[in-house]
Amino acid sequence: MSKNEDIVTIGGKALGANVLGALCVESFLSENYRFRRNQLNGKVEFAIISVNADGEPTEEERRLDFRPLTQEDRLRFASFVATTNNPHPLQDATGSRRFICLSIPYGKMIDNEGDIDYEQLYAQVLHELKGLKAPYWFNNEEVARIQEMNQGYMMQKDLGQIVEICFRKPKEGEKFKSLSSTQMLRLIRTEFPSVQDGHSTKVQLGLALRELGFERHERCGIAYYKTVPLIAA
Repeated sequence: MSKNEDIVTIGGKALGANVLGALCVESFLSENYRFRRNQLNGKVEFAIISVNADGEPTEEERRLDFRPLTQEDRLRFASFVATTNNPHPLQDATGSRRFICLSIPYGKMIDNEGDIDYEQLYAQVLHELKGLKAPYWFNNEEVARIQEMNQGYMMQKDLGQIVEICFRKPKEGEKFKSLSSTQMLRLIRTEFPSVQDGHSTKVQLGLALRELGFERHERCGIAYYKTVPLIAA
């Protein structure tokens, strides 16, 4: 293996980022842990390698105490917070239980200037986990509730369903907007950016509007539909 500036190669071939990342992880694990497979139950067990200041194995390392690789043995847990401009980022209804989605009201900003007492925050978390033995997982009822609340954040793949989320047909005597498929698609993409902007999508949109019973009229050879937008322009 050789390294030329930022490129790592083996046998003259550059390694991809995924391969290089895997090698780094493997190197870290091999330097810090010993693994073995339990011949009785087939589970992977591990022990932490302990060395002295001279890099020599300590007495503790010589008598490794192998333990099952379970959640209880993982010393660090983390929850990640991220933002996205896509209001429908979730693709898997079952996997959505891993996410708690919140929407920032239009025109509002996230307040990053407030002071957070992290010592008190962590002290409270440790007290609840260790002192009160509070569960750090969601039960079945909570999972079902999270999945229900995340329905509005699911990616919509059926164009007809997307139309029903973004528009409705006007009631008798109600004011409406006459929009072309191009104008409607522009509005749809503000809510569903993953929807492609192209001729084929406009054709599918027209078919979906006809299927849903939206009234159509033409002006200068362009089809317009009587709609009541449900999302902000």
